[in-house]
Amino acid sequence: MNICVFCSSSDSTPFIYKIAAEELGQQIASRGHSLVFGGGNVGLMREVAQSALQSGGKAIGVIPEYLRSKEQRFDKVDELIITDTIHERKALMVERADAFIVLPGGWGTMEEFFEIAAAKFRDNDPRTIALLNTAGFYNQLFAFFNFLSHETFLSPQWRDSFYISEKVCDILDYIENNS
Repeated sequence: MNICVFCSSSDSTPFIYKIAAEELGQQIASRGHSLVFGGGNVGLMREVAQSALQSGGKAIGVIPEYLRSKEQRFDKVDELIITDTIHERKALMVERADAFIVLPGGWGTMEEFFEIAAAKFRDNDPRTIALLNTAGFYNQLFAFFNFLSHETFLSPQWRDSFYISEKVCDILDYIENNS
């Protein structure tokens, strides 16, 4: 299975998130899955890809031309796809994915998450989405979703659209059993 991971490209993230990204890469590889990621050699992207490759897994990176220098493309992947735009990057990552895991991240990660979550609602995309809630990273976002539901902007079943856990093994078990 190709598992697309959306995550931070910042090198200044706290160590706890790097440990989770490394564990995820290792587990993706040890379970025989392939990683699809943003192709950067920075931040949590680097950690998850490096760990997957060191554990004998396969990694597919997708990076826009203009980010090759900023994100220092990860050249040691099995396949590196260079796109013209960030929109093409996201489209190819989504196209290649059988399931999605969202790690902590900033604007780009949130954009990617919201896009696939909206597609799940709007288009009934059957692919599994899971959020790795390391150290409660997503707790405030879930509180906001509960508020949106209370205000009737989201259905109360919003939580049924994706799986949430602080444990990498639970995330991968869920994906394997529901994809």
